Amino acid sequence: MISHTDRFFIKNTATFITLLLMLYTMENLSAQIKNPFAGPKTAFMHDDALSSDVFSGTVPSNKLNFTFETKQGAVPTILLGSDGFLQVICVRNESTDGSMRRTPYLLLLNSESMETLATLKLPAGTALNNIYGYLNQNDELMLANGKSIYQITHIQQNNKWSFSIKNEYKLENAADDFEFVGITPDWEGNIWFASYDSQAGFLNPKNGQFSVISLSNIKDEIVANSISSSPAGTAIATTHAIYVLHLKNGKPEILWKAKYDRGTKVKPGQLSWGTGSSPTFFGPKSGFEYLTLLDNGTEATHLNIYSSESGKLITSELAFEGDPEQGSENSPIAFGNSVIIASTYGFPYPASSSATNEKGELKNGVQRFDVNADGNGAKVVWFNKDVRSTSVPKMGKDSGKIHFISEDEKEDQFYTELDFKTGKIAKKVKIDLDPSSVLPNVSQLSTTQKKEMLNRIGNPFNAMQMAPLFDGNGMIYQGTKLGVLKISSAEKNKK
Repeated sequence: MISHTDRFFIKNTATFITLLLMLYTMENLSAQIKNPFAGPKTAFMHDDALSSDVFSGTVPSNKLNFTFETKQGAVPTILLGSDGFLQVICVRNESTDGSMRRTPYLLLLNSESMETLATLKLPAGTALNNIYGYLNQNDELMLANGKSIYQITHIQQNNKWSFSIKNEYKLENAADDFEFVGITPDWEGNIWFASYDSQAGFLNPKNGQFSVISLSNIKDEIVANSISSSPAGTAIATTHAIYVLHLKNGKPEILWKAKYDRGTKVKPGQLSWGTGSSPTFFGPKSGFEYLTLLDNGTEATHLNIYSSESGKLITSELAFEGDPEQGSENSPIAFGNSVIIASTYGFPYPASSSATNEKGELKNGVQRFDVNADGNGAKVVWFNKDVRSTSVPKMGKDSGKIHFISEDEKEDQFYTELDFKTGKIAKKVKIDLDPSSVLPNVSQLSTTQKKEMLNRIGNPFNAMQMAPLFDGNGMIYQGTKLGVLKISSAEKNKK
């Protein structure tokens, strides 16, 4: 028979072990790997070079305050420098020679007022061009555009801010249809890149020299997502396979390649045929021993986890309970031994995007997996089927929550938090702004014109599956199809 003393010991030992496991998880979460050639604040769309989608610091609490600043276009990229300024990519539809073209602009914003302090028009490219830049250690924007990588700084003269192109590194002798997609720094200061047509390599900014290799000669194998780096190498996901590259004898080399199930079509809610993931490094020991992405399997989507060193497939787990009408265009959250994924199946992208015309029912779903302690296989921890994300989810290492914008069946938008441990909704607050109030030149529009414009452009607060920025000081900046939504604590705004 177990005595009261034994029961007390067993109960409290179990509690102690649980607390140790929680502390271990949060400690590993806090040990994100920092790249010395990137800015100290939020220098990447996915928060760091590993594409972890994990941030630190505080988030808005208690009653929330929503403010919106129209920027006349979609805002896919928001980065934060150590100087407190936001550097934003805004893509506007503009009339050129009688036809509409997507024109990207670089904006410098005051993080408090969201006022535009400086503007730089960028050369038009593909839908992905200009989006996947990063801030270097000097808060300078490194941006890939066409056949060039730009180093862009911002300066103040006579109380006015402006952008200045400090350096342009142009890849000479590139094919006519060559266009950079993503760039990222390695741990030695080289700037690695991938192009739309599956060329890859790096730029040595010290001498301005490019080194290039071809990942594939398959015509329809393209790069359609951002790339990631860690001390293990640079990860690039194409529409057929995942590659990890490293430096060998001063040249780029493919360390390993792994094909994945790309399915037979572009699913509704995805922008390309194949994975929608930016490959993500993670791990409980070094912080980058694993690499993960979601495939595009026709029968079902799988969460694939590889050894970042060897390319060995650690596990391939059925995602979203094996529902064939599920998939994701978003990069996973990954840290420690945990991976969190969100469904985007059926999300209606604009007709001007590269998405399929096939329609599908919008699906809910955010799911957490944990890699087993022995590194073999993974298990589902929870699956929340009650929420539908319309932005890239981010994980707060200090909040212990998963944060994103969600929508309901009426297409109303909400700021939403899920508890990391349980997956249950911890907070859900409707964005209580009048959509018509943020339309351009709204004071000059009649009620009928407002309705017609909203019917044409949709909800201006729709986050369009774009990534929010958490500044760590209680502010959230979410790019939407028409501008920037700022979320803060109402109490903070009163001060």
